[in-house]
Amino acid sequence: MSVHTYFIGLGSNVPSATENLSRARALLSASWGCSVTFSTPVITLPVHFSNPALFTNQVAMLVADVSASALKASLKRMEYQLGRRPEQKAQGVVPIDL
Repeated sequence: MSVHTYFIGLGSNVPSATENLSRARALLSASWGCSVTFSTPVITLPVHFSNPALFTNQVAMLVADVSASALKASLKRMEYQLGRRPEQKAQGVVPIDL
């Protein structure tokens, strides 16, 4: 495999958003034994969402020897580990989005 650079969006629109992003950063930093750099979190308005709750967003830059499909599968597992459930999407509730 070869080394790739990935940009990963992190977002949350629940009251515990700051904590959820912190937990996501810890998981991303501990995975793949690679370099991860994070932007400063920003508060944004929801776009095309029925839920008016503000989002806390940031971006991670990950440099790793991992395939895109393996990364995506790992991110989905992390979302579940951090409390994201499919039924929440209909309500516009996003505990974590990676």
